[in-house]
Amino acid sequence: AVLVILSYLWQFCVLESVTLTSELGDVKDYCSREFDCFVSKLHFDTLFTRDITPVDCRLDYVDASVAELKDQYSAPITNCIRFVTPNAPEWLKNAAIG
Repeated sequence: AVLVILSYLWQFCVLESVTLTSELGDVKDYCSREFDCFVSKLHFDTLFTRDITPVDCRLDYVDASVAELKDQYSAPITNCIRFVTPNAPEWLKNAAIG
């Protein structure tokens, strides 16, 4: 039970992550919200080869970066992560839920 509570608090109080499948259209939205996004192919070997491509999230380049990645990957998996901005009321709420 403690492990579940700690993983919940980690997800909502420290590191926020989102996984997008098949379409890269939402990447621009997450880049604008200060996420760091990475694209990889959907394959078991990706865990071992670490063949992950970062998305250039600078506003001037994100469209070109996404278009290039669409050509490179047929069925991409996109992971976007960011650190949660410190916010005491949110932390208290999530600690109470945990």
